[in-house]
Amino acid sequence: MSPIVWLLGLLVCALPAQAAVEFAFMPAVRMDDPQHAQLLDIARAGERLVAVGERGVIVLSDDHGQTWRQADVPVSTTLTAVNFPQPDVGWAVGHSGAILHTADAGASWSLQFDGRDANRQYLAWAESRVEALEEVVAANERGPGAAGGA
Repeated sequence: MSPIVWLLGLLVCALPAQAAVEFAFMPAVRMDDPQHAQLLDIARAGERLVAVGERGVIVLSDDHGQTWRQADVPVSTTLTAVNFPQPDVGWAVGHSGAILHTADAGASWSLQFDGRDANRQYLAWAESRVEALEEVVAANERGPGAAGGA
């Protein structure tokens, strides 16, 4: 095995798992032919077709699917579903807890929530729960009647 191949393999194995998570929240890579990406869902935004798929690709067609163009998307994680409750207002969701919103029929998207936010919220809840339980334990250790803080 070539020393360069061995070194590259070692570097890849040494990358922290955090790097993979952060990659998901980099903007989607621009593609020359985005309609050939792996697309997983499609919806109508008025007369516009909007499809979502792997690597954060969102494609738009204003001519009933004859031609497609790629939207600017703030994530590169796989997007699995898209819905437009109103012609201009839509939501897309995907892996890593990504929730995207558009107010211009899919031309631009903003990240509303993701798994990192969920983890921060859960951690804050868990820490507050630990504090509450520690207070109960401390009160029990002080014995009956000591809970009032004498």
